[in-house]
Amino acid sequence: MSDAVLEVKQLKKYFPVPRSAGGGNVRAVDGIDLTIEKGEVVGLVGESGSGKSTVGKCIVRLLKPTDGTILLHGQDITKVSRRNLRVDRRSMQMVFQDPYATLNPRMSISDIVAEPLRMHRLARGPSLTNKVEMMLDKVGLSKDIQYRFPHELSGGQRQRVGLARSLSVDPTLLIADEPVSALDVSVQASVLNLLMDLQRDMGFSCLFITHNLATVELLCNRVAVMYLGRIVEEAPTEQLFEVPKHPYTQSLLSAVAIPDPVLQRTRQRIVLQGDIPSPINPPTGCSFHTRCPVAVFPICSAQEPLKTEIEGTSHWASCHFVKPDGSAPDLKAIPVETKI
Repeated sequence: MSDAVLEVKQLKKYFPVPRSAGGGNVRAVDGIDLTIEKGEVVGLVGESGSGKSTVGKCIVRLLKPTDGTILLHGQDITKVSRRNLRVDRRSMQMVFQDPYATLNPRMSISDIVAEPLRMHRLARGPSLTNKVEMMLDKVGLSKDIQYRFPHELSGGQRQRVGLARSLSVDPTLLIADEPVSALDVSVQASVLNLLMDLQRDMGFSCLFITHNLATVELLCNRVAVMYLGRIVEEAPTEQLFEVPKHPYTQSLLSAVAIPDPVLQRTRQRIVLQGDIPSPINPPTGCSFHTRCPVAVFPICSAQEPLKTEIEGTSHWASCHFVKPDGSAPDLKAIPVETKI
């Protein structure tokens, strides 16, 4: 039996473009596979516009997938009725990027945290009050805060309330969509440490969506790198940071600051040219070839690369130049005559 809490297979999400705007589809998510095991924290990283948040919203069915399969504890939730989906949502919860926009300004903090408990009929009366106070205590908030409203709290406090609300129903899967990017830097560390402690104590699995690679290295067991609606590389966190294989991953990691001024001054940055292409009309072949420093004609522009698994590891990358023995393109030695 597999211990997978979540299995995503060939997930696609296309948004139609009106004819007045040229027609076609925005390929926000274009066929991804992702598995999260019991108690595992998986990071999903990439530039803004790569489709990370859309993946999270499709998993919790805030968006209906265009195609593909989402298995939650082995059950395909893309085909369940709305009534059964409500039951499944107890097992999967989401924490959003902007805590103020996701909290009802007309509800007190106690009512916000108690709402999912009432909806799923998990507590009532004194037991409901006790559960709310317990959850607020778990996220480091005083029980006196339950009588306040969202506008009376700081950003960090609001995000803690969002965590308390999501975790009050004891989910087995938490989707955290850039939960600290809207907070001050001084507050981010405390919220991340809180999330780590809660995950260790409660044992839930987590999909951590972010563009901050430093937080991924701190939190995650495994990392999937996303570009233009597709996952281009996946590996255990330590292995990805030590030996990235895909040119896009290498460029992302070269932008991460090193807490050593000497090494930081001497390291070589890999700067990508241009912007991420439009998902309405993605490039043919490898979707990254228009910005890749080692792309060559015609293979990169004509053929879509297959997944190449590194022998003896759970590390793979979608690049024509990554080999099963672990060899990868050297971005510091680029033959100019082969560049597209």
